[in-house]
Amino acid sequence: MLFKPTGTLDIASSPSEAKGNMTRSKNLKYEQNAIAITRHGSSRPTTNVLMNSANFLIEMAGDRYAFAGTEVYRNESNIPQSKIVTALTEADWDGCVYNAFNDTTESVFATNGTDRVKIAGNVMTEWGVSAPTIAPTITTGTSTGLTGDYNAKYTYLVKDGTTLIAESNPSPEASSAQSLTNQKLRVTWTASSDPQVTHVRIYRTIAGGLVYFVDQDIAIGTVTVDTNTADTSLGVSAPDDHDRPPTGISVVTPPIFGGIIFMAKDNLLYHSKNKEPEYVPALNFIEVGSRSFPIKALVTLNGQLHALTAEQIYLIQGTVAGSFIAVPMSSLTGAPNKYGAVGVKGKGIYHVGADGIYLFTGTDSKITETNYEPIFPDAGGLDGIEVNGVQGVPNVKETFWIKQFQNKVYFHYSNGNIIVFNTDSFRSYYYKFDIRLTSPAIDYTNDRFICGDADKTIRVIEDPTVTTDVGNNIEWEIQSEDYTLQTDKYFPKWVKYDIDVSDASSVTGSLVVDNSVYHIHDITASRKNKRRLVDTTNGNRIAVRLNGTGKASIFAAEIA
Repeated sequence: MLFKPTGTLDIASSPSEAKGNMTRSKNLKYEQNAIAITRHGSSRPTTNVLMNSANFLIEMAGDRYAFAGTEVYRNESNIPQSKIVTALTEADWDGCVYNAFNDTTESVFATNGTDRVKIAGNVMTEWGVSAPTIAPTITTGTSTGLTGDYNAKYTYLVKDGTTLIAESNPSPEASSAQSLTNQKLRVTWTASSDPQVTHVRIYRTIAGGLVYFVDQDIAIGTVTVDTNTADTSLGVSAPDDHDRPPTGISVVTPPIFGGIIFMAKDNLLYHSKNKEPEYVPALNFIEVGSRSFPIKALVTLNGQLHALTAEQIYLIQGTVAGSFIAVPMSSLTGAPNKYGAVGVKGKGIYHVGADGIYLFTGTDSKITETNYEPIFPDAGGLDGIEVNGVQGVPNVKETFWIKQFQNKVYFHYSNGNIIVFNTDSFRSYYYKFDIRLTSPAIDYTNDRFICGDADKTIRVIEDPTVTTDVGNNIEWEIQSEDYTLQTDKYFPKWVKYDIDVSDASSVTGSLVVDNSVYHIHDITASRKNKRRLVDTTNGNRIAVRLNGTGKASIFAAEIA
């Protein structure tokens, strides 16, 4: 019997169906036809330890931004919090990278439901500007100029030179208008506590008017101005849609539809103004399903936004504010958390259900049913069971994430268990890392797959430059399907192994008879296909198993 690793890992079917699959496979990849190779290792870009395991990780311009505990890190070094209003709270974060149309600097926009921050380089400020809550006081100023009844409001500004980056909504108006007779209007305001604010903008009515127009910008450092700007020289009217993102946000998308950021709070889907991420108007939202089923994940597929609850996938139709609606799709389930779904261009939405991994392509199908069914929780909610060295999937979903990197989709659960789906060959396999991995992200600048880990460090996984997991040897194994005869028993006499072990630490080959390891051979020479005799035995089913540590390439094994 000749075994070549041409199939996929299959721990759900009968092991003797002769499909060319493997009944055991750990830490091996199948990217070349009929060759199984030890997976790439994982490394740490730095040895710095974070406050906690990262719960959100994002790359911008080659730098890693990790959110952990009450700290944010750039390349594993703390970012100062001196330019935000209050210290950060501990909660799960989400965010995206973007820049406003009038800002040439990209920033990370992130929120944990309480804190809302914007990060550029090593500078962290508030995401948006809170409106003044105290009305100005107005009275007559010195000198001449205005005649009539006037009132005023003010806003806080963030400017870079003469460029306006962000502006708050206006303050309440003064308690009553000020009557002037060829006089200036004196406006006094309350200074902002936000360190990013650089200016205050004064808005004023025309004589006897009710609408507020731009009068002038005043650099911080003073809280009073006398103005006699002519009514005909006033600027645009005061904004009313410069709200910050609401508190309670749990999921954030990168910009789509030409520059709109979407974010979820309960079952409400909010969106920013187009190309103005600082502003999320209070009425810019739609309802998605019922409040009983909050939005868990937001993904894009082929340019279309989808919102997932725990039970349902919704297509978000529309492209501009006022046109968005949520349309329920023919899905069998949704996603458990913000990391529980990923859109893969040209393939569909891979998402984690209560009992397996599903692929939505307009309709839903469970792609783990054929090969992995026993390891997933059953309909009663019981944990999945371990089968052939593949750890069972727990019913508790805190450790679940699913992420695409290159042409593969990775599903992580428990402590470093990953099922890998090759989206081109449709083969799948099992990886076991040395530790729980968190907050998956793609470093697009350096083409790397990065994540946090339970040791509170940052990992690069699938690192082709290393053959260990941060110094720990990678243990692997593979076992063929069972071979059976219709009427007779097997009487194996020898086994051949075709394997490259030149970079491996240790490798053994085993004859498995009726699911019991019968004879073990040490393999120290590469691709020496000599016959290795086995003790006399017989059985109804035979298979071959290979185990090892370090990098190896497995081509074939033969039993006779």
